[in-house]
Amino acid sequence: MEQGKASAFADFGSAARAALADLKDGTGLGSWFVCRRDGEDCVVLEAADDLLDIVRGTVYRWDDTYCARVLEGADPVSIDVREVPAVVHAREVLGVEVGTCVAVPLVGPDRAVLGFLNGAGPGAHLDELRRRLPQLRLQAGLLGGWLSQELRIAQEVLRAERAETASTTDSLTGVGNRRAWDAALLAEDSHAQLYADSSAVIVIDLDAMKAINDQGGHEAGDRALVRTAAVLRAGLREDDLIARLGGDEFGVLLPATDLRAARAMADRLFHSLRVGGVACSLGVSARRSGSDLRQAWREADVDMYRNKARRDAAPVSGAIREKAAARTGPATEATSADTPPELTTVDALLRLVRDQLGMQVAVLHKHLDAKQRVRNLQSKVDLPVHRGYTDLRADGYGQLLLDGLVPAVIGDTSTVAVLRDHPTTRELRIGCHVGIALYRADGSSYGTLSTLSQRPIPDLRPADADVLLAIGPILMKLVEQEEDAEDGRHAFISRLDSCTPAADRRWSTSRSSTCRGWYRSVRRR
Repeated sequence: MEQGKASAFADFGSAARAALADLKDGTGLGSWFVCRRDGEDCVVLEAADDLLDIVRGTVYRWDDTYCARVLEGADPVSIDVREVPAVVHAREVLGVEVGTCVAVPLVGPDRAVLGFLNGAGPGAHLDELRRRLPQLRLQAGLLGGWLSQELRIAQEVLRAERAETASTTDSLTGVGNRRAWDAALLAEDSHAQLYADSSAVIVIDLDAMKAINDQGGHEAGDRALVRTAAVLRAGLREDDLIARLGGDEFGVLLPATDLRAARAMADRLFHSLRVGGVACSLGVSARRSGSDLRQAWREADVDMYRNKARRDAAPVSGAIREKAAARTGPATEATSADTPPELTTVDALLRLVRDQLGMQVAVLHKHLDAKQRVRNLQSKVDLPVHRGYTDLRADGYGQLLLDGLVPAVIGDTSTVAVLRDHPTTRELRIGCHVGIALYRADGSSYGTLSTLSQRPIPDLRPADADVLLAIGPILMKLVEQEEDAEDGRHAFISRLDSCTPAADRRWSTSRSSTCRGWYRSVRRR
């Protein structure tokens, strides 16, 4: 593609397609494509290929590509490519023997590498390609300039859109609200699909908001939210978007940012918030090729809850926010009360996963032979089961899950034949269900962790089980600690009782009661 012909094309895509077709016909290499790095991935933007089945949107692992070698200093034209993983894949999977690779950087006006112009084919075309290398660099430069211009224009459009949506602000903090957040994610996803541009999200959840509100009133809680927004604004870039997603949760959208840079940003924000007197938990994730920012947001939420749960080794205090009210509706009178102090950490973690998935119930079942006993239960609705309830059915929900007869995520139980007329479905009026198996530290099966609601939630996705999977190991550690302590208590009291003469039975009963009270008081500390 000569410079004089560049103006004949409407956009980067049409210019790239013309250049690639010309190179495929004139070089003897059957595969030419333009790609761009997107975090850990290498995404094909345009392709002209009769050899390797490469099309627009094809994704490779970045470290497996010849582009990565060139960026580290390798020759842009090489016949020594037998150990490049992508070449090995072509040989083993497609049966194509690649003998030559070309990777010429697409460099923008600011000298930043925006992508690569790539060629591959069988046989050795080294001399011909080296002769054409100045032309390849010219074409790569033209494409890099065009791509840079389109990226700049696209970023300006996105900036204007974010400014417009950010005008829909949260009245208390002045940052964007949930509507601004949703619109920004959608716009950023559209941009990323066109240009394989990295983007990431950070989720910030304030700790102990109930304690703040209880001690200083809701005005103190409002001041904490305003202070959080101010610290975030001071620590972020002009193009980053901050939004209050509801309650005490904030989201940060980081355009043109990969996961490593997002984690570094999150570390800086966490330190700044701590210095500013804001106790919080953060989670980070980045959009991956073939996924979207809503998935990254969900993963960041999981990361945030994992970090919160790991830090909260003591019983969790504070209200668990109702972040999924759109799914569950307002809490019932019986369940809207704040967390009582006697709740164990296991119960608090159940509330975390229940509210994170927007469900009404979270339950921990311990499986004993063919029976399932409710060990812990957190519910926003009245149920005909309770802590300690034992289901004698051999085909209960938990057993079906362990046997692999039902999926981990069920958005509508009426669509699963084995559950449609199941007695438990009728008795609990289960409309949707998410569950995972739990295992002890020695690998043996313990039971199941499940969340459910009494109406279907069709938009549940397999990734929703990730929330339970993130909390599961932490939950099991607490469960085993509690059960070990309980076993020790029973053994201790049993030894005391075995040493008590029959004549002193009355004193023994009193003494055992006193020991139990002492043990509980120590345990609460």
